[in-house]
Amino acid sequence: PNPAPQQPILKKSNEKTSKLPKGLTFRKVCSHCGRQRAEHGEFGFGNKCPFKTCGRCGADASCHEERRIPMGVMCTLKECHGAFAGASRDYDLMLADLAARAEIRAKMGKNEERISLGREGVPV
Repeated sequence: PNPAPQQPILKKSNEKTSKLPKGLTFRKVCSHCGRQRAEHGEFGFGNKCPFKTCGRCGADASCHEERRIPMGVMCTLKECHGAFAGASRDYDLMLADLAARAEIRAKMGKNEERISLGREGVPV
């Protein structure tokens, strides 16, 4: 008998909460709270982050701990569970803006690289 075909591995339905947009890294966005590095100023970043509120939804850490939902980029907390109205939408817009800026910077870097190379790919 023929073996049953294996089911394809499905991606999460809401992929934007599972990873950062293309061009962004956790060097620019805090892995703990989801805020930008610039918002941290001289304070800690990442695992040393001092913020006790989520950068995506605005709710405090206790709301996230109760629901077992991570803070920051992967937050999926709903308004009925403590998230601020419209905060997640505003956060998504901010991430999209950062991703667009990173993409523009990457394209500019590639153009400058092409300009600095001669016809045969040899530096001028």
